[in-house]
Amino acid sequence: MLICTPEDVEQITGKTKFKAQLRALRQMGIPHMARSTDGSPLVAVAVVEAMLGVKVASRGTSTPQLRTPSALRGSGHAATQKG
Repeated sequence: MLICTPEDVEQITGKTKFKAQLRALRQMGIPHMARSTDGSPLVAVAVVEAMLGVKVASRGTSTPQLRTPSALRGSGHAATQKG
């Protein structure tokens, strides 16, 4: 699970202080937790993306691509070759 960066949380809430961010997230109805070590908010990227309908940030990872049987045809893949 990807967690929003502190910068993401600041951009989403418009707040810089952890307590203010937590309050804003609660008011916005965004599920979150507070870190036990420093009280900073933890917000799952997927939750924010689903609620806001936008991609939060690019983390340099590509979206997994499903290779359907039709995509495999002609690729030389052993599972698609008929003997």
